Amino acid sequence: KILLTERSSHLIQTTNPLLKKLLAYTYRHVDHIAALSKDSQHNISTLHHMPLSRITIIPNGVTIPQKKSQKKLLHSLNLPQNTTILLFVGRLMPDKGVHHIITALHHLSTHNSYLVIIGDGEQRQALEQQAKHLNLTNIRFTGPLPHDKVLEYMNASDIFVFPSVKETGGNVILEAMAHKLAILACP
Repeated sequence: KILLTERSSHLIQTTNPLLKKLLAYTYRHVDHIAALSKDSQHNISTLHHMPLSRITIIPNGVTIPQKKSQKKLLHSLNLPQNTTILLFVGRLMPDKGVHHIITALHHLSTHNSYLVIIGDGEQRQALEQQAKHLNLTNIRFTGPLPHDKVLEYMNASDIFVFPSVKETGGNVILEAMAHKLAILACP
């Protein structure tokens, strides 16, 4: 028996003809698929003509972190004290909506806030240019980081921002919730 765990909404909804054929072949030859969310289950069933009985939803899980001193982490990560730390973690792609966060930060310029963007991707340079064009000095692009470092940033932050317009159930949101961060996300 073959079980396939589907981990990417981008693959499910790809428009690449070769990838679509490979996916169709793969889906036809597995016995069962584990999907992360009801949305993924629906998309696989609809786009690839699979019966729902062959697709089970198994959502992600996370380990509950130990809370560390935010003040010490702010210092060790060289983040400003006495300010609201906003955090985004993810791929820097158009559908992640990071450009919206940067625009919003510009409009919040009179407020005491600082944005940390962890991740890399095709839009990184454009996002850095957007921040520079808006004269934002209260923003840091870290690039990709090891998972333990990402968790340190989560411990140091106040609000997790995730304006993704296409997401199957980002594990990073669960991690932010486990860190007891306020979350600002798109539905």
